[in-house]
Amino acid sequence: MVLSLLCHLSLGYLAVKHGNFVDRHPVTHQVMDSDIFLMGVNLAWVNFRGDFGSMWGSIVPNKTFTTFENTVTQLSQAGGNAIRFWVHCDAANTPEFDADGNVVGTDVEKWSRTSGRLVQDMQRYLAIADQYQVKMLFSLFNFGIQEHALKGGKLLTDDDAFNSYVTKALTPIVQGTKGSNALIGYEIFNEPEGMMGGIVGAGWSKPTVAVHTVLAFINKMAGAIHDLDANALVTVGSWSLKVVTSTGFGNHALYNDSSLISAGGHPKGYLDFYQAHWYEAVGSGMVNPFLHSYGEYGLDKPLIIGEFSQCCSGPLMEAHGGTQEESAVEHSSASSVGANANAEAVPLMASAIAALGSPKSFQVSCTTKGLSSEAMYKHLKSSGFHGGLAWQANDHDGPPNGGGICGDALATMLTGIRGAQGLKRYN
Repeated sequence: MVLSLLCHLSLGYLAVKHGNFVDRHPVTHQVMDSDIFLMGVNLAWVNFRGDFGSMWGSIVPNKTFTTFENTVTQLSQAGGNAIRFWVHCDAANTPEFDADGNVVGTDVEKWSRTSGRLVQDMQRYLAIADQYQVKMLFSLFNFGIQEHALKGGKLLTDDDAFNSYVTKALTPIVQGTKGSNALIGYEIFNEPEGMMGGIVGAGWSKPTVAVHTVLAFINKMAGAIHDLDANALVTVGSWSLKVVTSTGFGNHALYNDSSLISAGGHPKGYLDFYQAHWYEAVGSGMVNPFLHSYGEYGLDKPLIIGEFSQCCSGPLMEAHGGTQEESAVEHSSASSVGANANAEAVPLMASAIAALGSPKSFQVSCTTKGLSSEAMYKHLKSSGFHGGLAWQANDHDGPPNGGGICGDALATMLTGIRGAQGLKRYN
């Protein structure tokens, strides 16, 4: 039975059962008879690394709250119901580390040395979202974490450092947000393949680390979250379906239960739903969800497409008079310019941006060869997928506030969401 999410937001929080997103009653925990499609946007960041915690005092976060509320207001009015937001990013500002690379708190204000506001900020975002009947997916870390040897990098390889994060940061985060009506759950990594070595098309963030190392971290993080909150939903924001499904030539699923548990050893260290991103430069065929239905991927869990854009849904440079060489620019490297970019990709990226002229987020002829936002939302909803979150509501694609090429304007995404209203989701 298909049931509108907006009619049941007050009844409970999201859970997963039998491969579908469902509502669960907040008191009895009984599964409600509903099947939810998460139709929303990425806000990702307003100020990269600066939207949570006390690092920059009160100036930056307060600006972010205003932008956040403006975004969820418009999203709700358009009929959308979900937003994805990044927390630690590359761990350069949060959590707070000591000189040995161990975590001592969620955050610290660099002048007064006060700490502990990050969780309060998360609670405030959730309260705003709940007011407008919008659900939130918190993305904890971004690829690039490994570039800080005594910060995020140590978390990946050192048990003591990892345990310090769980005790001093993850525990207050989960305990402070659990049970919120507005909470979808926690995404451990945005595009962790960026730091994985040995995968064709991945490894754009240097230095690369072994796939097994990243999978073990994901397993232990997911297990720790599930230990703290048995009802929590956990996912990973993969850069491509090629590592989410084994269906299709050259594809190999990395994030199934057996792979994760084998890597890290935690029996509860599994994902509750899958997430993949898609831009034209990532590839076509089976890795393009807009050519296929959910059922074709042979997955055992729900799947949302956590990033996509109208601007980068067709041959990237052909629509702008560019070259085929430029059209091969990998989106994930593009969105990293200015923050943990693959240095070798920057000259090519600069060439691509020059060819485009004004940022694509301002909709400068970016739809000539691609799909419309409305068509993309409609396809995901009618083809059995469990959600779609377009990129990027704050009109930029790359910190600080510019430098990328794949961000749609919020108005474009809202037009797509409105166009998909009333459309039924089919399994």
